[in-house]
Amino acid sequence: MFVPGVRIVAIAIASSIISTSYGELVDTFEVGTGEFTSEVLFQFENENQYLYKVQYSGTMTGRDLFDVMIDAQPDFFDATIDSYSFGDFLVDLTIGDDYNGGYGSPPDYLDSWQYWTSDGPFDDWASSMVGFSDRIVQDGSRDAWVFNSANAPIPAAPVGFFMLGTVALRRRRH
Repeated sequence: MFVPGVRIVAIAIASSIISTSYGELVDTFEVGTGEFTSEVLFQFENENQYLYKVQYSGTMTGRDLFDVMIDAQPDFFDATIDSYSFGDFLVDLTIGDDYNGGYGSPPDYLDSWQYWTSDGPFDDWASSMVGFSDRIVQDGSRDAWVFNSANAPIPAAPVGFFMLGTVALRRRRH
């Protein structure tokens, strides 16, 4: 049975979702071993995203998590990290076929990896006030890296995103 009001609500919901900018979560990986888990999200300039769930024991920094990811996927995950007296700097990153790198050139200084952290809900990001070599991660903490943007990571498209849009916008004929 066709209910006109339901169709209007579905179209409104689909329009809202479609008009929101989403990244594409290309893949999720679980790496490492241990009793604790921290998540690291990488968002490339093309908005492709990769989520790493890193398991470990003991005390770890955001920088230490990179070693776990590199060791787990040496032919898939690669990073160039420069070390300075004030800390480490992520220069470039390759995950699979995605690559971005830079030092932050004028005029906007954005062509570099921006570091974000969250110890709460996944969309509650804050620009990190410390470098990743100084951040002590905790069980359940989240780090994110975004290339060429001063904005926090954009959310990945929700499960069923394209199906909802198709179902909501589909016309029913009698």
